[in-house]
Amino acid sequence: MVIKMKNKVSIVVPCYNSSKTIIRCLDSILNQTYENIEILLIDEILAVGDQHFQDKCFAKLEELAQSNMTIVIVSHSLDYVKKLCNRAIWINEGVVARDGKCSDVIDEYLKVCG
Repeated sequence: MVIKMKNKVSIVVPCYNSSKTIIRCLDSILNQTYENIEILLIDEILAVGDQHFQDKCFAKLEELAQSNMTIVIVSHSLDYVKKLCNRAIWINEGVVARDGKCSDVIDEYLKVCG
């Protein structure tokens, strides 16, 4: 049975030192019967673990990106942002410096920060 409700439930998944459990955690969230959820991945999820682990995480994030789920990725990796996101928000010294299409935000970031 799938539970359908109006309210969206946000699930915050802290990723610091979690390389052994993050895939299992995401699978568990995806197998819930409640459909109206979003997953917020906090910290550099793709900067931890070995290459095999990073590849598994990236594949899982690509799978999630194809669904109707909101995913927030906090990262310093511009390549991962380009590959996974359709919108980017550049926060500079606690202030939103640019918000929009990834390529536009990244171009502006590189002009300012080199």
